[in-house]
Amino acid sequence: MKRHQARCSALPRIADCPGSLDAEDGLVSPSSAQSLAGVGGHGALESYWNQAGHLDGSQINNPESFCDDLDDMIAGRVSWYAKVIHGLIKERGGAVMILTEYEMESNISHTVVLTGHADLIVKCGNGVTLVIDYKFNWLEVPRAVQNKQLMGYAVLYADEFTNPGIIQTVLTAGGNDEPFSIAEYDEQGLMHAKDQILQIMAAALLVEDPARVPAI
Repeated sequence: MKRHQARCSALPRIADCPGSLDAEDGLVSPSSAQSLAGVGGHGALESYWNQAGHLDGSQINNPESFCDDLDDMIAGRVSWYAKVIHGLIKERGGAVMILTEYEMESNISHTVVLTGHADLIVKCGNGVTLVIDYKFNWLEVPRAVQNKQLMGYAVLYADEFTNPGIIQTVLTAGGNDEPFSIAEYDEQGLMHAKDQILQIMAAALLVEDPARVPAI
């Protein structure tokens, strides 16, 4: 039986257009000013959190020092995001584990493999795990509670780590009217999230092969 792979970042597109499941196969996305700015911002935050990884998350270690090659707007967002995230970590008892640019994969059904690349994962002292996505956007991005990409990350984290506890997905999107938003997933919420993803994929696979049995 053929297995289908979907990245969390593609879930919004697949949900809106089920026939686009394989639309990007073999394509190379052209670079844009926004995408290049995002790459620079992500790189600065990755370097920052890698050196902050041995701390309890409550101390700010000059994120500006990682922004030498960035324009003022992106550098400002890097510093802003880091300081806000430090605050979230401190409120939750400090950091027990910090993972940067973390790749995850899970067989969420016998025909679907879900993959994703979380910008930052922080296991906190109070047992809550923060799964964080950075956006260096100029246009509005769906808030965490409506964000299918982050929903996918929560499912992947829960599938990979034993006893994940409460997962809070955090969207940092400086171009949004609400730049920081959080969604919370407990065990029941994670089951519902996985069901939503499977429904999205079932619709996509039916478009690809109308004769197939809907169950995936």
